[in-house]
Amino acid sequence: MGFRDNRWLMGCGIGCGVVLLLGILLTVGGGLWIRGQFSGLGRAEDSREELADRFGAPADYVPAADHSIAPRRMEIFLAVRDSLRGSRSDLERISIDFPARVENAEGIFSKITAAISGVAQMIEPIAGHVDRRNRLLLDAGMGLGEYLHIYSTAFYGWLGKDAGEGPTVEADGARANLFDGEDAMFGPRRTRKIARRTMMAFLRNSVEGAVESGADAADVERLEAELRRCELSPRDLPWSEGLPPPAAASCELFRRRLEASWHGATNCFEFPRNYKRSWEISVDDD
Repeated sequence: MGFRDNRWLMGCGIGCGVVLLLGILLTVGGGLWIRGQFSGLGRAEDSREELADRFGAPADYVPAADHSIAPRRMEIFLAVRDSLRGSRSDLERISIDFPARVENAEGIFSKITAAISGVAQMIEPIAGHVDRRNRLLLDAGMGLGEYLHIYSTAFYGWLGKDAGEGPTVEADGARANLFDGEDAMFGPRRTRKIARRTMMAFLRNSVEGAVESGADAADVERLEAELRRCELSPRDLPWSEGLPPPAAASCELFRRRLEASWHGATNCFEFPRNYKRSWEISVDDD
């Protein structure tokens, strides 16, 4: 039976694995046993706390009224991205090996067990990658909110990348998202949802900040118009119809480096998924 014919099994196995493992392990208060079994999760959790303590909650970040990005901040962002090339490549290699675990198992139960086991073996590399990113940001003096704002502005708004991208595998001559599944924690649906919610938080913060600071009326009007558009189009990402000119100009200066820095296979790991912490943006089922 081919990979495509088994996609419902893959979705079930991966969905169960992610919900039971990543959905629990990446939240607060996982317990000493979990931290002991997956030490990388504890380190990633600690570094996220350090970022929040130092720079504030990611969802509280306030972009400039025109969403422009200062060149020196873009340089920091790109330097962090460059330093993550090794761990990104490692995660991609692990994901490529994943389907064979399921297809080589015999029987439905064995396939689902193999899927969950495979996901469990991904946890340490994923946590290590996230922790490395967090610590690079700490060293560089950039908060997670600012990083995610630049990330979403440059990759989704400017380059038009798919916010739902994740690791893909070859299946019968076609490419398929490894975490494809309606409820998969890192699947396209949830990844797009958390990206939109994060960007909407930035947009609302921008509107409030621009009004309070007495920003240029044209900037305020543009922000308010985009917020209204997105509220009426719940599946659209902010700025999907075009960035503000100053933001576009900020990205254009670094087009080549931004294009080289994009890595779709690890895109789904960029945005925190957490149901417990008040400083994170959560994902629900609506």
